[in-house]
Amino acid sequence: MRLARVQRQAALRVASAYRTVSEPAVLVIAGVIPVKLLAEERKAIYQRKGEIGKEHATSEERTRTYRQWQELWDQETRGRWTARLIPMVQLWVKRRHGEVDYYLTQFLTGHGYFQSYLFLMRKTGSPDCIYCPGVPDDAEHTFFRCPHWERPRLEATRTLGVFSVDSVCQVMLEGQDNWNLKLEKKKKNVA
Repeated sequence: MRLARVQRQAALRVASAYRTVSEPAVLVIAGVIPVKLLAEERKAIYQRKGEIGKEHATSEERTRTYRQWQELWDQETRGRWTARLIPMVQLWVKRRHGEVDYYLTQFLTGHGYFQSYLFLMRKTGSPDCIYCPGVPDDAEHTFFRCPHWERPRLEATRTLGVFSVDSVCQVMLEGQDNWNLKLEKKKKNVA
């Protein structure tokens, strides 16, 4: 579908993502509802507005759209690192603070300045971490395991309580201060 391709290109720009990021992942990160679901939603609103009113139909159909998007996200095989970090689409999309940028998107997708990604793109000769020979360097290793980045992880843990793969985005969603602290740490780590 041509419209979906255009939507993906726009989402890549919104998220400052590499073109190698899967469509499902970049749509979630950018907070862009898939065009197919939006079309179905608009059709249903049009068909139901006469019987229950446009406002009520819009509210119900948006709830249905989020439920369908979540089901698609749960069943998707691509973008699993992103899904691990952002398991609940609606919570991520409806947040009231925080913007994604180039650095955060690298973390959320694993597509960026990580040796394993650069090796896959044939930009480096080895997928291994430059600080941990023999250990593939990916987003999880860099942010949650690599001894070289232990100090920023400890600072984040002291400030926020928990800093793990399963909690990092949840904690970011709790407030602007948490979002900014985490983003600041990521920028320092990636650069």
